[in-house]
Amino acid sequence: MWKAVDGSGKRVGWIWVGPSPLKHLDEPSKRWLYQITIEVSHRGQGYGRAALTAAEAILAAEGVKDLYLNVFRWNTVARSLYDASGYRVVYDGETETGMMKTLASTEE
Repeated sequence: MWKAVDGSGKRVGWIWVGPSPLKHLDEPSKRWLYQITIEVSHRGQGYGRAALTAAEAILAAEGVKDLYLNVFRWNTVARSLYDASGYRVVYDGETETGMMKTLASTEE
């Protein structure tokens, strides 16, 4: 879990990434995005996007190739963030959508 901070270092939220809860995706090159939470007073200011981008960069540098997540269908704000960030749908259920993104490698 990482905290999201503003320019002065004040915590504005957090992001939780860990091993996949799905056995068929449980390998070192894959991770699961469990949650992004931005404090209500800081929403709509780009902190969620910045936290996601930073997490993706850290994970790519660690050798993670794919980042997976589930998003509830009613959470249109989060879904818009993931769509704009290049995630693609891998599962479309009644209450949630499974998405994934292949992370850019930092290796040359």
